[in-house]
Amino acid sequence: LQAGMLCQLAACLGSVGFETQKEAMNMFIDFLRAVSDLEAGTALAIAIDSNPECLEPLLEGLACPTTLTCCAEMLREAARHPALAAAMLRCGAAGRLAALARGKDFDQEAEAFSVLRAVILEQPAVAGEHVADNFGAFFGHIHGLLHDDGEYIMQRATLKLLGDILLHPEFREVMCAYVARVDFLKIHMTLLADVSVSMQVSVFHVLKVFLVNPYMPGDMLRLVTRNIQRLMRLIGGLYQKIDADDESLSADLLAVIQSLQAFVEPCRSS
Repeated sequence: LQAGMLCQLAACLGSVGFETQKEAMNMFIDFLRAVSDLEAGTALAIAIDSNPECLEPLLEGLACPTTLTCCAEMLREAARHPALAAAMLRCGAAGRLAALARGKDFDQEAEAFSVLRAVILEQPAVAGEHVADNFGAFFGHIHGLLHDDGEYIMQRATLKLLGDILLHPEFREVMCAYVARVDFLKIHMTLLADVSVSMQVSVFHVLKVFLVNPYMPGDMLRLVTRNIQRLMRLIGGLYQKIDADDESLSADLLAVIQSLQAFVEPCRSS
């Protein structure tokens, strides 16, 4: 660690051939996997704190086709270690990875998003604190991936990531803040109208967290009430289309439908 071996391995990739890149990648991964006990983990944290730009060459390497694969593998391994995950988040990795995931090269998009997912979910305690402290900026990056028209695969992957974040115990503070935002609810209500059943299911897993919230703010309550018939039609229609053998999804859909029905009678009587 004192010799800066991690930094040297990360920095060398752009100047060597592919076979040497793989050797450097394997050394990097083997080294990190050997850091398993508390004392070694503490030493790694100290080393990273003293050289916070250690992983910068790997983030930059994602933008280069010749180093993309090795850099992505190394970053995913780094994301499994609290000190390295925290270092990546501090240097703005979430925004940079989201930007790369909105590119036009499929391999780069897929690798960047895979690294982003690892950075957020491999160390949820670290990421949860970071996202809570950088709430607006973080979800600005994530929602940007939902607004790319035609990027169906990326939209579904982003919705899956959002659902995993909102339902994870380490992101409870983030979840409470997220489901209190009426502008965020509007995003998912719009996406629910997609013609694809798979897309609707992906949206539903995020939307349900809003709709079963017993502490729904007043402006959100009014939005749901105004759109209650549309929501009932879309979610009820989705229930009719899904595989009946998917008991978990069926139960979730029924629970949300029942929750929405509580809005219907007041709407009819008003």
